[in-house]
Amino acid sequence: MWLDSRGALWHPGSRWLAVADLHYGYELTMRRAGGLFPQWGMGDIRTRLQALIRHYQPEKLILAGDIMDSSGSAEETLTLLAALQPQVPHLICLEGNHERPALLKRWTFHRWHREDGDYLFHHGHNPQEVLDCPKATADAALQITGHWHPAVTLNDGAGTSMKLPALIQQKSPKRRSQSSNTPLDHWILPAFSPWARGGRLPAPGEKVRQEIWACHQRRVFAVG
Repeated sequence: MWLDSRGALWHPGSRWLAVADLHYGYELTMRRAGGLFPQWGMGDIRTRLQALIRHYQPEKLILAGDIMDSSGSAEETLTLLAALQPQVPHLICLEGNHERPALLKRWTFHRWHREDGDYLFHHGHNPQEVLDCPKATADAALQITGHWHPAVTLNDGAGTSMKLPALIQQKSPKRRSQSSNTPLDHWILPAFSPWARGGRLPAPGEKVRQEIWACHQRRVFAVG
């Protein structure tokens, strides 16, 4: 698999492309609340998604939850999904904690999705509900989620700092099997929204090895 610096995960063998946490229409939510936000984020999301689709030409585009920001952006999000659908053979939308009935009643959403047998996708806001489902976890080796908006802050020690979206890789001591309670390995996708870069990171479990990969324009690099 490849982590694209634009915030997407690409599997060249199976030709799926995954992103999380678009929070489409965030600026609309903030403007309705009185915030002085430019009408910028939605255009940036559309441009980057379309560029990724043109570049990779995926068979499947997996949107791993929090596609919309609030009920106030339901129409705009529906328009985005309708525009994306003819650009890929399969568009898979996962339900996150920001999805609202105004969109859920008009588009097909899933709580989780399996790819290539080994990979389990879900948003990550209610993990135990998914991990307690035998059909979801059977023979899975890796869960891929969003929700946390992982980011890292780099500084030069002289007052200059930069916050970058990041991919978190958490590797358990042993892979889970049908007769084991060992947790699945866990990858947490960077937030695709330009407004949502920088959340607290979930603490890794005991004996879990964690790696962090920062995304900066056209570069991806390991941190720590």
